[in-house]
Amino acid sequence: MNAPASARADGKTVYTAWAGLPALREAIAEQLLRDKGVSFDPAHEIIVTAGAQAAMLTVTLALFDPGDEVLVPTPFYDEYRRDIMLADATMVPVPTLLEDNFEINPDVLEQAITPRTRAMILISPSNPTGATMGRSTLERIAAMAQRHDLLVIWDELYDRFVYDGFEHLSLAALPGMRERTVVINGFSKCYSMTGWRVGYVAAPREISDALLPIAHGMTICAPSVSQYAALAAITGPHDWFAAILSEYDRRRQLWMQALDSMGLPYGRPRVRTILCPTSAVPALPRSSSPGHYAKRAT
Repeated sequence: MNAPASARADGKTVYTAWAGLPALREAIAEQLLRDKGVSFDPAHEIIVTAGAQAAMLTVTLALFDPGDEVLVPTPFYDEYRRDIMLADATMVPVPTLLEDNFEINPDVLEQAITPRTRAMILISPSNPTGATMGRSTLERIAAMAQRHDLLVIWDELYDRFVYDGFEHLSLAALPGMRERTVVINGFSKCYSMTGWRVGYVAAPREISDALLPIAHGMTICAPSVSQYAALAAITGPHDWFAAILSEYDRRRQLWMQALDSMGLPYGRPRVRTILCPTSAVPALPRSSSPGHYAKRAT
C-alpha cells in the first residue's frame, strides 16, 4: 500500500470535499454500474464516510423522524438498533427462522408494516447469519416497498463474499427501486481495510442532499489519507481476491464441520465465515423503542 505514504509525502492530508475525493466517488460510481448495474451521479449522489457504520448513522439521523417505525429482520447487526434509537425512531424486529436458513420471508416482512412504517433496513449477505436474498425474494420486496411507499436502506458490505454458486444482486438495480433505495457499502471487509474507516452511501440526489450536512457535522470528511488508500484499492488489480475467497471458504467449511460434530443447528452461510448457531439468537420484543431499551438498562 504505497498510496497513503505517497499522499502523506505529497501533503495530501488536509480536509477533502465533504462528500469525499471526487476521484474516489467516480471510481465507486463506476464499480456500482459495472458490478451492480445501477447508476449514481458521483458528483451529487455518492458520499464517502468514515466507515459504513458512520454511513448508517448518517442515514438514520437524516431520514427518520420520532415515531417512525423501521423494519429490521432478526438476528441483526446490533448497531442498527442503536442508530435507530439515536434518531428517536422505533425498530420493529421481523423474525427469520432457522428452517428457512434465516432468509427473509417477504410475507412476514409485509405483515409487520403499519401506517407508521417509514423504511426497512436489509443486509445481504447478512451479518450475523450469512443469509442471502435471491432474485425472487428481492423482486417481492421491491414490489412491497413500492406498494407501501417505503424506503429501503440496503447494506451490502459483504457483497463479494458469496459461495455455492450464489450471485449477489443489488436491490437498487431492480425496476422502480433506485429512487427509494439507499445503498451502504465500504472498504473494511472486501478490501481488508477495517482500520482505515472508509465507507460510502449511494442514494438519489434528494436523499443525498439531506445526508451531506449530517455527514459533515459528524466527521467533516472521511480521513483524507484513507481515501487515497481506498482509491488505490478500488482502481487497482483485484486478482488477489480469489485466493482470499477460497481461504474464507475453507474456514467456513471447518466451522460447519465443527458445529455438525457438536450437533449444533445453524444457518448454512453463503457469506464469509459467518455462522449463526441458534443458541446465539436472543428473543426480542416486537417494538424496540428507545424507552424500551432505557428500561432494560436500568
